[in-house]
Amino acid sequence: MKHRIGHTRGLTLIELMIAIAILAVLGTLAAAPMAAWAARQRVQAAAAHLVADVAEARHEAARRGQVLRVNFTQGSAWCYAITVDSAARCDNAGHPAVLKRVSTKDHPGVIITLAETFELDGRSGAALQAPASVQLTSSRGDVLQVRMGRLGRASVCSPDGLIKGVAHC
Repeated sequence: MKHRIGHTRGLTLIELMIAIAILAVLGTLAAAPMAAWAARQRVQAAAAHLVADVAEARHEAARRGQVLRVNFTQGSAWCYAITVDSAARCDNAGHPAVLKRVSTKDHPGVIITLAETFELDGRSGAALQAPASVQLTSSRGDVLQVRMGRLGRASVCSPDGLIKGVAHC
């Protein structure tokens, strides 16, 4: 009887090691752009959150009929608070005048580098001090600015114009 020696199908150990090495190189090449994309997304999310909070504060000021402020603390341990009292700061969150507080813990990897207080009129929700702005910076250097116009509406722009989909300031 003749035994037929069949050709086995599959990968050898060397072929498998080459495939793994190629995947490792491709993964390393993709890591840097993915990290930059993630940092850009974080700063855009923080800016969008701030714009939504300013809109909420504008509505609340008109509803209450009193001036509301968005106070900022800058730096790596930043925070901001929507308050009814100009003395209330975001770092004393237990203060009864603080209606809402957002901090660096809510948006890791984002820093507020420049900030002005936003004040909203209690009758119309319009800005009492316009223009006012806040600058947000990602851990990789992407910069966005949130500006409040005369009507109390906030918008996002890019000072250097390098972030796609965001208007140049």
